[in-house]
Amino acid sequence: MSSRLKIGHLILIFALAALPFAATFATYYPDERHYTDGALMMLKHGDWLVPRTAAGQPRFEKPPLAYWAIAASHKFFGVNVIASRLPF
Repeated sequence: MSSRLKIGHLILIFALAALPFAATFATYYPDERHYTDGALMMLKHGDWLVPRTAAGQPRFEKPPLAYWAIAASHKFFGVNVIASRLPF
């Protein structure tokens, strides 16, 4: 077995082992709400170019790729904590 394959297996095992605990990390990531709010606003209003805060104000502090990834995850898996964290 090649070393790349072994590393890939280790990463996969770690990710699967950590997945059940992902919903318990909410208090440790206070900026996560900005990404989630922006993604939810994109889904709600269909405006995929301008990320917005929960209040509807444009938020250009981060590139839109992160918002798009979370919005896609919510679209496929529903709106929940795990879907918010899955892209990262």
